Amino acid sequence: MKRTSQQKGKRAEFFVFSELISRGVDLYLPVIDIGIDALIRKQDGTYLEIQVKMTEEGWSPTVWVADDPQLRQRLVIVWVDMSESQENPEVWIFPGDIFVEYSTKIGEWQNSQGQLWTHRRLDLKAKRRGDDQPRRELLKEYCNAWKHLTG
Repeated sequence: MKRTSQQKGKRAEFFVFSELISRGVDLYLPVIDIGIDALIRKQDGTYLEIQVKMTEEGWSPTVWVADDPQLRQRLVIVWVDMSESQENPEVWIFPGDIFVEYSTKIGEWQNSQGQLWTHRRLDLKAKRRGDDQPRRELLKEYCNAWKHLTG
């Protein structure tokens, strides 16, 4: 039986949640999904908003990101890449500002409160203009970097 995209997404979320709980992170799940999959409380008492994305086919993540730098500072995109291994996926953990810096804008939307949001795509295989190396190499410190969520 083929899994739906919602089932695949939940599988990735539960994988990430399990990892965070096993690392002692205080994890909070929203009752209604409005684009944030979880909140975590850091040791200093501040909170991070987690958005989980996943692939089994090796595609690049696309995410709606607020143009507001204050909102972006507490956003973390967690991309679970199961294209090589279902049991031991590659997990990329991008702080919001890093995701925006290395991603490409593919659209925008303004919500009813007047906040501007951009739809962004991060292709790890591509090179950013002016760089010699693909983004995967430039951003390798964010691969399996749970420290960005745990402390």
